[in-house]
Parts: sequence; C-alpha cells; structure tokens
Amino acid sequence: MRGAIRSVGGEGGSGRRPLSRPRVRLRGSLHDQDSGAPLGGYVVRAMVDEQVVVATTGDDGRFSFEETIAPGPLSLRLDEDPTCARSPEWLVEDAFWLYENEEERELELLASIPEAVVRVIPRLPTGAAAVGASIALYHQWSFVVTRSCSHGAASFGVQVRPRPMSLTLSGTDGEHAFGPITVDGEEAQGWYELPGRLGAKLTVRVRDRYSVPMEGVLVSCGDTGPHQRETLTNGEVHFGGVLAGPCTIVARWRETSLEQRIELEAGETRTIEITLPLDSTPVLLASGRVVTEDGDPVANVRIGDPSDVVFSSTHTDENGEFVFLGLPRKRVKLSAFLPGARFEPPDISVARGKTGVEFRRIAEAPPLKVEVVDAETGRSLPRAKVSLWLDIDRQGHGFLTAFATWSADSREPFYRPFFPPQHGVCAHPGYRRRSLDVPEMMVNACGAAPYRIALEPGLYRELHIKDESTSASVVGVELVDGEEVVGTTDDTGRVILDLPTWPEALTVRAEGYVTRRWRPLDSWQQVLPPVLDIAPTEGAGE
Repeated sequence: MRGAIRSVGGEGGSGRRPLSRPRVRLRGSLHDQDSGAPLGGYVVRAMVDEQVVVATTGDDGRFSFEETIAPGPLSLRLDEDPTCARSPEWLVEDAFWLYENEEERELELLASIPEAVVRVIPRLPTGAAAVGASIALYHQWSFVVTRSCSHGAASFGVQVRPRPMSLTLSGTDGEHAFGPITVDGEEAQGWYELPGRLGAKLTVRVRDRYSVPMEGVLVSCGDTGPHQRETLTNGEVHFGGVLAGPCTIVARWRETSLEQRIELEAGETRTIEITLPLDSTPVLLASGRVVTEDGDPVANVRIGDPSDVVFSSTHTDENGEFVFLGLPRKRVKLSAFLPGARFEPPDISVARGKTGVEFRRIAEAPPLKVEVVDAETGRSLPRAKVSLWLDIDRQGHGFLTAFATWSADSREPFYRPFFPPQHGVCAHPGYRRRSLDVPEMMVNACGAAPYRIALEPGLYRELHIKDESTSASVVGVELVDGEEVVGTTDDTGRVILDLPTWPEALTVRAEGYVTRRWRPLDSWQQVLPPVLDIAPTEGAGE
C-alpha cells in the first residue's frame, strides 16, 4: 500500500537528525489515491528521531496528533487498526523536513489500497500460535517486509500484479523456524499457517584483517527467514530459530562481501567467525566547523563525501563543529548540506587528517524549478516523477545508490540533492520515459523559469524475463498486444518495447511456460527495468 504525500504549509526538504527547537503541531487527511475517497479507521504514525506520535483517521479521513512534534526529518507510517482488516505499510520515509520556525503543518496523504491482504499464523509444534514471532514476506523482486505477530498473527498488504507472482513467507520466534511456504500471486488472499519446527541458534563474529571487531557489518543468515541485521560494537550478531539444513551466511561492508556456506542441525548452537580483508579502524579524515557569514555556528548540517553518501557522513553539533571519521584514505572530498541552504565553498578536497576546515552558510538555496509537460500540447503532467541517482550498486544486486525522487504534484520543494547525481529519468503513465541530462538540469532548474521536461506519448520500456523456478533469463519470449507480437526477448532475456500508445496489458507467452499478462501501468514508477518471472508448465524440462 504505497502512497504519495502532499504537504500544505511550511517548507519541505530532507535530512537525518532532529533539531532541539520549538515544536510543530501536525494534522491532515488521508484519501484513496485512485478514487479520492477519504480513508477512515487507519492509524497514522509519525516519527522524528526517537519520538513517535499516533493518530487515527475519522470517517472523513481527517487526523490530528495531540502531541506536538520536534522539528527534523519526518517519517510517516500507515499502521493497521486492530479493529479493521487493513494492512500496515510504509507510506514514505524521511519525506520532508519540519522546520523550527513552523508552528503547524497540514498534510494531505494519499494511499493505494492493496489488491490482497495476506494473513499469517505461525504455529508452534504444539499447535499454539507463536505470539511475538517475526514473519517476513518476500516477493519476486526480492523486496522484504517484516511483521511482528504481537497477537499471534501478522498481515501484509500486497499488490499481486503483474501475475503470476510468487510470495514466500517464513519466520522465527528466536527458537523455532516457521515455514517457508510459497503462495501464488493469483491466490494471495486470506489466511495461511506457517508450521514451526525447532531451529538452530547461530552467532556470527566479524573481524577485520587485524582481528579487530567490526561494528555495523550487515550479516544475512539463511536463504529464507527474517535473519538480517548489523553487527554490534563487539562485532557479533545473534540469530535464533534458523531453519536447519544448508545455510548461507553473507557479511557485507560497503563494497566488500564474504559468503560462507554451512550445514545446521535442529537445536544446535554454533559460532561462526568471518574475517573481512579490511582495516576497519576509523581514522580522523577531517574536522572543522560551519558558520554563518556573521560567524554564528550552524547546527545539524550534514557533512560528508558526496561520492560516498550512503556510508560516510556526519553532522555539526550545536557549536557548528564536526568530526568526520572513516576508513583510511589519502584524501577526502567534503560537502555541506542543509535543506534550503547554500554553502561556500560548495565542496573542498583535503588531505586525510585535515583540521580547521570551514564552511560558511552564505544564502538560502532556492528550490529547483522543474515543469513536466506534454510535448505536443504543452499541457502540464501533474503525475510525473523525476528520479535521480548516483549509480547502480556495484555488487550487481540492481539497487540504486544515493537515490532521490520528486513528484510534479508535490508541494514539497525540490532541492538539489546532497550527492552529485549521475543519472536521471522522468516518467508518467501514457508517455515515453525520458532520460535526463543531469548537469544541464541542475544548472537550468535554478533559473528564473522552470526547467521544462517535455514527454512524448507512447511506451518505451525495457523488460527482463526470467524463469520463475531457476531465475535464468528466458530467450524467445513473445509479448503480444491483441494478435500482434510487439516484442521478443533476445539471448539475454531482455526486450525493448517501443509502442505508440500504452496497452492495457500485454500477453507474455513462450513455449514450455505458462502464459501470463503484464500491465505497463503497474511498474511505471520503477526506475530499473522490470523483471517478469514466468512459470514453466508442468512437465517442462523433465
């Protein structure tokens, strides 16, 4: 149930840490994204740093938080109301910034109702429901959602198109492993039971090449189940209820990963040590301060290396001072970022260990002005989305690093992102996706007139089609519109569709596979080419 967010009143932006300033009163409304109807009975949860406030929408979709909220980056979550059969899901994270000069903010939240609600009951070997178990849902794009069974059950809202689509459910309560079971997308509705069995307990210790414990290493354990977390200060991470049998352990730190395959037995307790070929000892890369033109300190400014934005950044304290630590390197490039602010110098390259670095806040940064229109009529396209990113994950997992997006119908200002974007795309239903000249856009969008992006009607989209059972690319798959074959996958399993209009749906067919349908509208916001899984027919390949 992913949605969009609109904010009325105040300034927008993004960031990471809250400011200890006067508090903001928050209220708003929740409506269905497609029909515009008010959505009553939902729990809206707002979070700034460690503060969490909750409000429930009325029949008119209106909500108001009784507690005021500290300024800072605001995250919103739409939770399940225990009294109604609706599913929780994130609406938006770090969507915008609440400023200290605001007294109140009015929000207009839009949400899409899920096509199906999957409800799960984990069962202990005794047959009782496992209260407190953690359940994970995986779908064909490897997206993982985790729920806690606080009342012995969990629910997930899922979009089951394009079909067929497989969903995998598994879980743990720290002692038992539940599932996994796989559910066909076309049948993804209603209640499912996950049988439990005694699992294994596993401790993973991660060290660098000098045997120093490494904190913050992401460790995943097992091919299924909600077993993924970061190591603690002692370099350890603990998993319970791991499914017995073959188990893959992967430790990832930045661009370095190490995989280890082991065999676990039910009820056993084991400790595994992993040594990454790194020197993890953080060193002083640079230190300094951020001040105004009058010399006053500026707090909560993000300082970091924009080329390494996902991993390396810090913030100035109340005295405007910062200390930037990281892995050893000869030089570091630093930039300062605060929503709505400009700094001099824009960035600076210094030798490792440099002290006394100073940034000056010189002016308010204007938001980027972008307008998306129909190339033929000049009509504004309010649903258009502009996406910018730094690069595609080098590990080949298909993730976008340092990703930012902006909606044309959003009332939030569109500021220059902290990272230097290398790629960009603009998309709108019914129109050809357009790649953006990012440097040109960054320069011209700051001018007096908006930077205009003109989209032409039609569909231009790359698809990647894989075998659902093996994940191998499938060659020779035909995509059919009515009776006309409009595309066939090449020897890499990919096809580029170039059509004058958007079809409601295309038929995807191949010898030895179950025929399915694909709707372009279901993935128009997806930046990377959609991956479609097709299921072999019974007996195929035997």
